[in-house]
Amino acid sequence: MKKVLFYLALAVQIPFFGSCAGTIPYPNERHIQYAQSKWLGTTLMDLHQGRELYIVKCSGCHTLYEPQKRSEFQWNEILNEMKSRVKITEDETELILKYLISAQTNSSSKLDSSETQ
Repeated sequence: MKKVLFYLALAVQIPFFGSCAGTIPYPNERHIQYAQSKWLGTTLMDLHQGRELYIVKCSGCHTLYEPQKRSEFQWNEILNEMKSRVKITEDETELILKYLISAQTNSSSKLDSSETQ
């Protein structure tokens, strides 16, 4: 029931935040490959949920940053600071972080470099 309410709430809120999300990439095959190499068991749905949570939870107070505009360390710091301000649970924080870190693979060779190490 909680999941149904979550998705219903997202469906109602997302049209209002659509303009903020224009440059926020949707998860793709490259993102899920990277995520699964870093966090075993991560699914495409996890990344989609992370993206939607990022849009809904963060765009209410400020402009959304493209994932590649911050490092993994910076995203960790930002989310740890913000989660108490906007009441983001540990599970939500993890989903958002997985999305943001995985989505960085669009503008860098992060996936390629991790495969060669």
